[in-house]
Amino acid sequence: MTIWKHLEATQEDWAALRRLLELYAVETGTGGGHSEVERELVSIARGQLNEFDKIVDKI
Repeated sequence: MTIWKHLEATQEDWAALRRLLELYAVETGTGGGHSEVERELVSIARGQLNEFDKIVDKI
């Protein structure tokens, strides 16, 4: 099975998912009081968003 089998969602679905991940990253990645684990998860999520953009751009 190729990665393309996993990319059957519409562009609107991908845009909505990306926006939710961005909002989560902003909510948990700014301000004080967040744990190191939360900051690390946000960093990973941002890296994944960059990789996601590269994949979507190739479609």
